[in-house]
Amino acid sequence: MTAMPHPLHQPTLARAAALLGLSLALIALAIKFFQEAWHLLVHILEMKEADLVLIILSLVDMAMV
Repeated sequence: MTAMPHPLHQPTLARAAALLGLSLALIALAIKFFQEAWHLLVHILEMKEADLVLIILSLVDMAMV
């Protein structure tokens, strides 16, 4: 006979797996945000205005998530 988790704990295990996945996605998004912010700071003087606006809008979009 195999040991099955109690039925009350099954939803908790599913939520834990979902929260772990969401946490990893949030960490990945934060890494991309700071990578883009660093790229913006390094190249701000050589960028065209339209490119600067697009990068700033993408940073705002990432921050809204």
